[in-house]
Amino acid sequence: MKLRSLISGNLVALCIVPVVHAAADPYQSSVTPALSVQVGHAREQRLNGQPQPAIQSLEPIVQAHPDYFLARYNLGLAYTAMNRLPDAITELEAAQQLNLKFGLHEPTIENALGSLYLSAGKYKEAVTVLQLAAAPAKVRSLDDAARGKVFNNLGLAYARTNSPCEANASYDIAKSATAGRRTDVADDLSGIWVVTLWKNTDRSVSIRRNEATVTGWLQVNPKGSTGLSDGRLSLCVLEPRALYSYGVIEDLTIKDTNGSIQMDGHLKAGLLNWVADRIVVSRSDGALVGMAYSPTRYSSEKDNIRFDKLW
Repeated sequence: MKLRSLISGNLVALCIVPVVHAAADPYQSSVTPALSVQVGHAREQRLNGQPQPAIQSLEPIVQAHPDYFLARYNLGLAYTAMNRLPDAITELEAAQQLNLKFGLHEPTIENALGSLYLSAGKYKEAVTVLQLAAAPAKVRSLDDAARGKVFNNLGLAYARTNSPCEANASYDIAKSATAGRRTDVADDLSGIWVVTLWKNTDRSVSIRRNEATVTGWLQVNPKGSTGLSDGRLSLCVLEPRALYSYGVIEDLTIKDTNGSIQMDGHLKAGLLNWVADRIVVSRSDGALVGMAYSPTRYSSEKDNIRFDKLW
């Protein structure tokens, strides 16, 4: 797998900006309509290329109302527009903490903060926060363009931290976000799924395999005329004491029999380090949960796995 080159010039994909309604704050009902209107006006100033007047409006609001999420979020973005990166980081970090503290579930703050970390050269911090931005529950609430930006930024962060396999996986997911192949049918197997668990819990079998960190994603294409689906599984496997992950790609033949789903893998990459998987899963709360093992080798080694749907 070849690591694609970074974008020249502006490194970071554009931030996703929050939407503010005209008179009512969409996240904190305790905010007065008048105050919400002031923040909305400052946001419009920033978007119209006037970040300095926006800062002048937002600073006293934040000083008087330090727990006002959208005020701090928009002030951080205004500082970013003025290239005041330390001030911007301070405000967006505060906004992220407010989002968590009050359970606001605003889905874009981590991407905005992560892109700012990238601009500031804080690459490890960028990976950490962008992994949060890429959580399935968050990206499912975004439109296609916003989803693409999240995973593109995550790819850039991985590339800057010498994680080429994870970077390529993130770029591929970003590309799929705008490919127009997503289905919004809730119980449809087709779509993009992310690996949220891949772990062998039987330590008596293979310590090396048990301790490997496995991440990746699964693409399932719509069913064909035979009733079978096909898909592709892309994994990044980090062995203990290894400096870099290696990539594994499997083409899959998928059969869904009354909710019992079997996927038989055919290796395309990773032949020296991995054997083809047989994956047997069932649906559980919108996820695919089950086991993976090799039908030809190490059949006693069964990994517990889980896939969560992105779109």
